[in-house]
Amino acid sequence: MERHPGRAGRSRGDAEERPHKLRLRLTHEMLSLEWQKNGEGDFRIMSEPAYRQMQSATYGGRLPFIEASLPLWHALNTGYASKPALRYTEPDAMRVLNGLLRRADTLALVVGPKGSPLAQNGETLSWRVEAGEGERADYIFSLVRQDGSLPPPALFVLDGRPSLYVTEETIFSAPKMGGLTGAEPAQIPAECIESPAGAVLFDRLGVEPPERLARRLRTVRLRPCFAAR
Repeated sequence: MERHPGRAGRSRGDAEERPHKLRLRLTHEMLSLEWQKNGEGDFRIMSEPAYRQMQSATYGGRLPFIEASLPLWHALNTGYASKPALRYTEPDAMRVLNGLLRRADTLALVVGPKGSPLAQNGETLSWRVEAGEGERADYIFSLVRQDGSLPPPALFVLDGRPSLYVTEETIFSAPKMGGLTGAEPAQIPAECIESPAGAVLFDRLGVEPPERLARRLRTVRLRPCFAAR
């Protein structure tokens, strides 16, 4: 039997050089970079040592990923201090997610906790404001669906135009957050809302205040006035 060790060596080398595939997995607490080594097999979480190895290859002028994965790599790899996993509470996480979830080509690279791609729901959520009984009752601000029901629990909410309410399986468009998280109903004491600073919140959210508060408000639109001397 004739052997060709040189050819066999080249085949193994070619396999090692095949580009990797990347995707981003969202969990209930964080985002994690996953890779499919050499474009084969299952996706696995990219370890810190593997991430540093990929960084070294990148800084050496080689991008060992398929073309479609490059936007995801560039979103995470912002320097030596970057890492392959971020908690949602870390400031850089919102930058990464805003950049990836608002583009159709990079949205396809993001999966939910179960490993399934996120679906975009054409429905837009809206704010519902409820005032409790009594003069000093709390106000409750909730994001609701068109039928008035609450959406599924959110992994996180990205403020913007539109805001994005992201669940385990679906992304809903949402209105302005106005400083609220939007991930769950917010209960705010009446003494905070029924004040000049609190009344501004309704304008920031783009919603009308409840009747109990509306009858006590007067909106004055200021106009700029220039005086020439």
